[in-house]
Amino acid sequence: MLAVAALLAGGLLAWQRQAPLVAFEGVAQPLRHAEWDEALRTARQVDLNTADAATLARLPNIGPALAQRIVAYRERHGQFLTREELLRVQGVGPKTFEQLADHVSVD
Repeated sequence: MLAVAALLAGGLLAWQRQAPLVAFEGVAQPLRHAEWDEALRTARQVDLNTADAATLARLPNIGPALAQRIVAYRERHGQFLTREELLRVQGVGPKTFEQLADHVSVD
């Protein structure tokens, strides 16, 4: 009985030390902790050039009206080349941009 408990405890400790697995294009790969943090951060990003108004409205401090202005800006001016270009959209100032920067990309 003691041997079984020791075996289970050893297996549990070994499992906890494994790097987390993240699926990229259908393949699970182990990641180091710094890579894991980056993967989590980028997984939550929304592409400004492909997102619709409903998706943009889910971002922090973006309601339906501002989301529609972002889409309208993109339709008028073409794709966003940088995240900072959001500052040209009416209603996005430095404070709003700072809150959005980690949640958006321009892939």
